[in-house]
Amino acid sequence: MATINPDLTTREALRAWLSEVHGPNGTASLDAKRVVDDTFTDDIEIRYGNNPPITGKPTASAMFEMQYGALDGLTHEIPDFDFIAPDKLYQPALTRWLVKGDDPEKDWYTVQAMSTFWLREENSKLKVRKAEIVIDVNAVTERMKAKGLI
Repeated sequence: MATINPDLTTREALRAWLSEVHGPNGTASLDAKRVVDDTFTDDIEIRYGNNPPITGKPTASAMFEMQYGALDGLTHEIPDFDFIAPDKLYQPALTRWLVKGDDPEKDWYTVQAMSTFWLREENSKLKVRKAEIVIDVNAVTERMKAKGLI
């Protein structure tokens, strides 16, 4: 396993990285290609709960394109995080989901999540090589299905 530059894993650097990953140019943009290209390694493995893993950028892109295509909004509030050297980041999040066409004044779904990211340095930047995410988005998924979005 390659060593990550310690300057990339200071508390301040990790907070900035998380803000970038989840901010206006990250997941909040609902731009699947940008999120996948900027956040994940080519060999990414993403596992949601007990579901089979999603492996590789093409599969991750397809999954996020489907998901983001059914949304008008997605936010992540990161109250805290813990980094365990050499490469593991634990990140709880309060996520808010707005299904496409729903009222942004009242129809957001709020869902707690817990993620574990295994990081790798590529071209002097952090990337996620593996992610395990525990989140229950059944209410969001049911709303998307009811509207014929997925």
